[in-house]
Amino acid sequence: MKQAPTPTALLQYRNTPSVADCDYSPAQMLFSWSLRTKLPVTAEQLIPAVVAPRDKLYDRQQKQKNYFDRDTKALPPLQADDVVRVQRDGEWHRGRVLQPHVAPRSYVIETEDGSSTLRRNRRHIKTAEEAPLCAPYIEDQPETVSASPPLTSLTSPSAAPPPPILKTTARGRVVKSPAPECFADYDMNSGHRQK
Repeated sequence: MKQAPTPTALLQYRNTPSVADCDYSPAQMLFSWSLRTKLPVTAEQLIPAVVAPRDKLYDRQQKQKNYFDRDTKALPPLQADDVVRVQRDGEWHRGRVLQPHVAPRSYVIETEDGSSTLRRNRRHIKTAEEAPLCAPYIEDQPETVSASPPLTSLTSPSAAPPPPILKTTARGRVVKSPAPECFADYDMNSGHRQK
């Protein structure tokens, strides 16, 4: 069983310079003086003095950044309508880029099935060398049927049949019925296979 640290141990920890390249302890950075401990110290070391460790901490962070950036490279930016693979639930799904996101290196991605729109960082997106998506969800708003169609002769043999009225969802997407040959043995009204 782990024991909780004693107050004396915490006092020593807070009074010890713990950050590399910084000569100040956490207590000095917070309170501007050293804490009195059981270790003997001179009176001069207990005199309050305002310290400014920010410059040293910033230099330390920049040094770490330089070492990290040596082996990195920026990924190429993506354009709208680029076909990509996006990671979701541990799997890579096909989608397309809608637009860049306001967050740095992030994009808004629409999945192939059109069920969701995701925001992903560039490192979680793979460019796909695939044909552009041609799914129904990419289409814009369906054309509306005008209230007063142009007058045509109904007796004319060359008259084309009127265009079918498109069904749309509440959000404006076109509803397309499945191909009849796919469900030839399935009764659409009852929800059961025909025997």
